Amino acid sequence: MAIALLGFIFSRPRSPAWWLFLAVLLMGAGLFAYVVILAIRLG
Repeated sequence: MAIALLGFIFSRPRSPAWWLFLAVLLMGAGLFAYVVILAIRLG
């Protein structure tokens, strides 16, 4: 799954809009992980 996703990402054209989408996606994933970790630590 992850390998297929990486292959899909790197096979895409590297347009500015695509990189903006990728950056937003990564920030969203990071924020989600941060919230989950915080929720686990707080119980």
